[in-house]
Amino acid sequence: MGQWADGVWDKACSSKLPFGPMRKLAGCLNSSKFCFNTKTMAEPPECLLRLTPMGEWVCDAHAAVQEEAIRTGKHQKTLQVLCFFCQLNVVFPQDAAATLALCAERSCHPVFELPAFSAAEFKEHTTLMGQSLGTENNPMDADSERVFPGVHHSHQANQSSVDGMCKKVEGLITVAK
Repeated sequence: MGQWADGVWDKACSSKLPFGPMRKLAGCLNSSKFCFNTKTMAEPPECLLRLTPMGEWVCDAHAAVQEEAIRTGKHQKTLQVLCFFCQLNVVFPQDAAATLALCAERSCHPVFELPAFSAAEFKEHTTLMGQSLGTENNPMDADSERVFPGVHHSHQANQSSVDGMCKKVEGLITVAK
């Protein structure tokens, strides 16, 4: 993925990832729906992180290399790579829980056959993620309102007019039947 810098992965994923193929692999064949998931909204418990496919080894490797780096002052690059893997290990159950919380019908995807997703900890995390998603605001919405207040207001007025028109058309269709 390149272009690594300290802190670059703390709040956002790279926009240079091949999202089209990733969406197809995830089972989103016909949907262009944008899904926003704040990475910090619901932290998975440590026991769940150790149940993921790479969880046990990445947690243990990170702890061992961190201890060695503190002792010797070496292996900083290795430690940074392991920190990145640890962050991926957090995002994996977060995104899986968000997917199930938003689209329960996706539970038949093969990824959910992994043992980590049948654990009670994951079910609890999915419930927590669903609650968090219900109260989360998409920052893109807030930014459009802040940056383009007139456009945002016009869009809301247009949407209200379209909704009113749809109701009138539905009423006419009902009367015509």
